[in-house]
Amino acid sequence: MDQAYQWYQKGHEAGLNEPEEKQKDLWNFRWEHAQARIAIRRGNKADAEKHVAAAKAILDKGSNPQQAPFFPYLVGYVAFYAGDFKTALGEFQKANQNDPFILVMIAQTCEKLGDQAQALEYYRKALKSNAHNPPNAFARPLAKKKVG
Repeated sequence: MDQAYQWYQKGHEAGLNEPEEKQKDLWNFRWEHAQARIAIRRGNKADAEKHVAAAKAILDKGSNPQQAPFFPYLVGYVAFYAGDFKTALGEFQKANQNDPFILVMIAQTCEKLGDQAQALEYYRKALKSNAHNPPNAFARPLAKKKVG
């Protein structure tokens, strides 16, 4: 996680060199998003929630509306790793349902909520993706393992 933090930080610092304010807002949003995810994975819920709020404040400026779909994923991710699976499920279901990573997160949330049948349905949906990107590279092996 330390290495992920360092790479996100470098990206953020480079992004702040952009001349347009909306580009800076984009990089600030991504930085807050990353910090929230890292904080919750480290078990620091208060810090994660602080970064979620900061990400929301940046979104509310309206300079990068195309980033709005990534916010429910963030809230769901933080809720999932905080153990609030009902909130996680509700937020993940608002996120991009074509993203195999989101589908796998929904499946894992369903497992945590004791709904194995629903979990398997989402793992199968994730396996239908043939995208060549990092979310699919993570999601496919896990979904394949779970489906059998």
